[in-house]
Amino acid sequence: MKTALMLFVCVILSGCATVFASGPDHVPVASIPVGARVFLDGRFIGNAPITVPIRHSDDGLLRIEMDGKEPVTIDLDKSINPMTGANVLLAHGAVIGILVDVATGHIGKYPTEQIVVQLVDAKGSTIAEEVVVPTAR
Repeated sequence: MKTALMLFVCVILSGCATVFASGPDHVPVASIPVGARVFLDGRFIGNAPITVPIRHSDDGLLRIEMDGKEPVTIDLDKSINPMTGANVLLAHGAVIGILVDVATGHIGKYPTEQIVVQLVDAKGSTIAEEVVVPTAR
């Protein structure tokens, strides 16, 4: 009975990152100039500035683009989710907890520092500030 209870507690409390830090991670994205389109894994999210919710199961590929500007692609890298380390504190639950976090994709965490992208003019692009259309005489 005691062994069954310990096993139950280990399974229930394992997967700390899955239980306590399952995400999504929120990444603020800004662009210069303001208003660039922001995509995550090919899906339009919105216009910068925006906070992008990134699920741990996402690939984390950001694309920032604006008409007349060179697009910028950023491949965000995951780091180990600190909550995964809490599995080790559970002793018997460590292996189970880490396996749960790996299986659910919560072992990794995306950085949440702000990303600011300076967009530059596209090569060969000429964007007129004002368009003057001559009138016929």
